[in-house]
Amino acid sequence: MSAVRSESIDIHPVANRSLGRQFIFNSVATGGFYALSLVIGLWYTRFTVHKLGVANLAVVSLAAGFINYLAFVAISVSASVGRFVLADFARGDIAAANCTFNSFLVAAERVTLILVAAIAGIVWFVVPLLDYPAGQLNTTRFVFAAILGSCILQIWSMCFDSAIWISGRIDIRYAILTTELLIRSGTVFILFTMTQPQLWHIALACAVAPLSALVLYYIAWKKLTPELSISRAQFDQGRFREIRGMGGWLLVMQVGTALQFNTDLLLLNLLLGREIQGSYGLLLTWVNILRGLFGSMGQLLSPSLAALQANEDSEKITDLSSKAVRMQGLLISIPVGVLCGLSSPALNWWLGPNFTFLAPLTWLILVPLVLEGSFYPAFILIQSPATIPFAAKASVAIGLLNVVLGVTLVKFTSLGMYGIALSTAATSLIRHGLVLPAYAASVLHKPWYTYIQQQSQGLIQLGLTGVIAFYTSQYLASGSRSFGSLVTAALLSGSVATCFVLLQLSQAERARLTGLIRRR
Repeated sequence: MSAVRSESIDIHPVANRSLGRQFIFNSVATGGFYALSLVIGLWYTRFTVHKLGVANLAVVSLAAGFINYLAFVAISVSASVGRFVLADFARGDIAAANCTFNSFLVAAERVTLILVAAIAGIVWFVVPLLDYPAGQLNTTRFVFAAILGSCILQIWSMCFDSAIWISGRIDIRYAILTTELLIRSGTVFILFTMTQPQLWHIALACAVAPLSALVLYYIAWKKLTPELSISRAQFDQGRFREIRGMGGWLLVMQVGTALQFNTDLLLLNLLLGREIQGSYGLLLTWVNILRGLFGSMGQLLSPSLAALQANEDSEKITDLSSKAVRMQGLLISIPVGVLCGLSSPALNWWLGPNFTFLAPLTWLILVPLVLEGSFYPAFILIQSPATIPFAAKASVAIGLLNVVLGVTLVKFTSLGMYGIALSTAATSLIRHGLVLPAYAASVLHKPWYTYIQQQSQGLIQLGLTGVIAFYTSQYLASGSRSFGSLVTAALLSGSVATCFVLLQLSQAERARLTGLIRRR
């Protein structure tokens, strides 16, 4: 595609937009959103469990899990919107950026039609095969239709989210997500309080909230990127084919991701029933919040790395990404280690003593998050047209291994839901602790262990933090199990772990951190 270079700018100001002082704003907004998500998530789960029961709520968690499947097509098209448009901006080619953006909008229209057909197929043909509450087939179908339909709204939101990539204003994204979170949980609370609680109340909230977010994303797009406009005349067929090729491999990669992380509830529902699936799904509340937090932390530097990749500044990419992997791994080890060590008293306070049997399962589910989360800052390095094919094929292979291993462990052993958790943990370690980090290093022509070496520090720190928190939980076992004592134990063990993390930072890293805080 040939495009007129409408203006000429240096790439580094674009790369630096999400660094420096803005990095602090973005970090605070990210941390604040997920702190709020944790508080609301813990309350929301307990509130809905008490109102509907674990078995009925399992339908909602399973429907929400299906969003990940339908989001494959969405991600294959829209996940790279920000990256492609930002690359055009970084080169100073605003005309090309408009062509890219409008090409994505046309793609979103076509994806919407595909998703409508997919949702109809799931609602009509798949839902009757599941373990759903007796006599509530139509209600279950409505729940699935409403929750899955929200995926379409998310596609369009991600298109307009490109403005946030370009401006580096990730704090605005989390202001929108905070609003969406409050609308979703507030709608459920109001409906459950004013009327008899019903499953469709949750479905309605899951549709209204993303619709509100879409409106806010559009407003942010208008304000942040006045250079962009919506016009079918700027659709470029050549650019669309390039995007479609990249999107195809992203689709394959997301299929692999889903096979690894989003088949657990489905397998549990089909093999062991919705009661066990519902109990397992409760722990995924923690996983989803932490995974979202770690993924968002990893994306803080993605706009800068994408801009540097557009200019092929490999040395700066290696330095920035490897430090980010190490730092994120160390930071992630603290909340994961504390939550694992305090899992029994935390479950007792959160859901009651009948759920403390899930404590050992917590370790299997949460520990792999350290390696997975620490790799997120470097994930964008393997999402270019040249690198995505291998990463996609490897993800599908590992995902298939996870499904086969999970079914085998459930069918031929007495592990039950622990077999599903074990297979997911093992394949996650293979994917995020070995294959993808080694491949990312090879892309930059660095030793294969470059990122793995950085990740290992977070894993060691996790073990240390978990031991500290576990012995603190032993104190709780003989003392009070109140919320205050639980918070005290978490703060104490977390503070000690943080001191160990700070000791592992180099003088330059501490100086950098101090400098950012002072600039804030």
